[in-house]
Amino acid sequence: MLTALPIAAAVLLLPGLALGWVLRLGTVRTAALAGPFAVLLLAGAGVVFAWAGIDFAPLQVLLVLAVPVLLAIAVASRRGVPRAPLRRGWPVLAAAAIAAAAIAWFGLSATAPWGVANQSYDGVFHANVVSSILATGDASSFDLYSIARIGGDGVEFYPGGWHALVATVAMLSGASVPVAEAAVWVGVGALIWVPGVMALADALFGRLPQRRVLLGVTALTAAAFPLFPGLLLAWGTIFPTGLAMALLPAGLALLVRAVERGGLREVLLPGLLWLAAAGLAHPRSLLSLVAVAAPLAIVVLARLIRFGWGRRRRFTVAAIIASAVLLLGGLVAVYLFLARSYGLGERPLADRLNGGPATATVDLPTALLQAVTMSPQLPTGQPAPQAWLLALLCAAAIAVLLRKGPHRWLAASALLVVVLFTAAAGSNDDWAKVLTGAWYKDKYRLITLLPMLLAPVLGFAAARAADALRERPRAQRVVAALFGSVALVAAAVTAGPAAVRDAAAAPYAVPASGGLVDADDAALMRELPAIVPAGERVIGDPWDGAVLTWVLADREPLFPHLTGLWGADRELLMARLDLANSDPEVCAALDRLDVHYLYQSGSELWGGTDVQAQPFAVISRAADAPGFDVVAEHGTARLLRITACD
Repeated sequence: MLTALPIAAAVLLLPGLALGWVLRLGTVRTAALAGPFAVLLLAGAGVVFAWAGIDFAPLQVLLVLAVPVLLAIAVASRRGVPRAPLRRGWPVLAAAAIAAAAIAWFGLSATAPWGVANQSYDGVFHANVVSSILATGDASSFDLYSIARIGGDGVEFYPGGWHALVATVAMLSGASVPVAEAAVWVGVGALIWVPGVMALADALFGRLPQRRVLLGVTALTAAAFPLFPGLLLAWGTIFPTGLAMALLPAGLALLVRAVERGGLREVLLPGLLWLAAAGLAHPRSLLSLVAVAAPLAIVVLARLIRFGWGRRRRFTVAAIIASAVLLLGGLVAVYLFLARSYGLGERPLADRLNGGPATATVDLPTALLQAVTMSPQLPTGQPAPQAWLLALLCAAAIAVLLRKGPHRWLAASALLVVVLFTAAAGSNDDWAKVLTGAWYKDKYRLITLLPMLLAPVLGFAAARAADALRERPRAQRVVAALFGSVALVAAAVTAGPAAVRDAAAAPYAVPASGGLVDADDAALMRELPAIVPAGERVIGDPWDGAVLTWVLADREPLFPHLTGLWGADRELLMARLDLANSDPEVCAALDRLDVHYLYQSGSELWGGTDVQAQPFAVISRAADAPGFDVVAEHGTARLLRITACD
């Protein structure tokens, strides 16, 4: 971890900072866009390399990362090297460093002991995708999903930004995949999320006299909400969505600058680069950007109508009609997208979105209270502590915004998020599914949008307060600053970071027995590389520890995800592996797939009760069939050689 962390920071910062300086984006925007630029460079390189037949390997990746740095050096030889204004900017840097340290502490404590694999349904898939990149050198977003679509046809896009980052850190540091994942998660929270929220505050309120207060308080509050980035580490674990959500503030900041400050030309190129990065992180995050920016679009449209009504009335009427048509077309497009995504022509909506976080477990009033107090029910089943103090601070800040501030549409955006979360968390009816289906009716993806909107508003309120106190005696200003600091720290502490951290740590726990990987599995995984020759695959029920042999023992599992399309040979083994001693077709399939060992564990994810685990029952039973000899054993975890095919 000591090596992976600085390398993750270097990968996320150095190329992007160099590119931002070349584009003359300014200090705050350069810091906010450094991470998105790194995502674009690496994920884009993965696509280009695969198309050109080049491996995604250390030397090639280093060359890609070096290009912006070399470009900056070349430009600096002509422009001169800029001097950083540290004397006046150090309070903002200190606040950003404190926020980054708080997020790093959260991530490192949640994922400790480092090197343990994430054992959630999604976490298994993402770790094996990274393992696949390291083994094959293919990091293309058009190929990554193939590990679970071996029997599928055609090209299927799956965003590879997260996986390219983790694979890069693993290659350059020599760290294991779980350690690289933890390091990148810390880097995303500390070096993408915090600068992004600061850039959004600067785009919204950067013209205030107390700009340093605005940026400093915004940075601190970005780490004061356990909802993000911590909550998405606890659920899923949906790493790519967490990365994409961390990119959103920088994208919204660019949109605000383009619309509110008339800076379209200024933000066009960085905006396009950001858009590409967001698509390679997770394109569905753009729906969240559309949702939170919808009130801004309404405000801008109203301004245009008011401006044009008295000057070119016919043109304005035509523009209104065109806008209505576009809105209607957009709604139809969304409906068609949801209908295709959820197969509404095959099954009614009532049969969809009924599992996991899509299931409403409380009524609408309780869900509304959870949204207001930022205390959703955690994935562990326990409610998060009600963040009353933080909620009161946010309410007071919104009141200041509505009374004295620009960008009052932010309050409408926050209200919209509250409504969407309430619908997702408080109702299983079709109307709630239609309203929130674009987010899979996932209450966690929705509630985590609030910190992006509220942190800049808290920074704005602090800046207005500092401006009001500017003429007061120094002692009064110091007392006010101390009072505000204590209130912010108290709000952050009482918001329940420990509860969210414990929920985030749950997928990393290695119990004595039970779960996907228990203590017996961990012990056997340490021995497995010395027994199974390099390059061979291992067969096993993916709903037990067998799915993680790639991540923990560097041996590819025959089924690298818990569900998928597996192709003829693998499906034959799923149906008849226990007949290897008498069925020559089974041995022929094993030989074609280069499989000579069976991994079996008595520990399964969710107790093996999920209906999706049933197709692998024959593989689990094969361990007790003739022709399977135990070669290593720890408790209920066993590695067997398939001697039936010798």
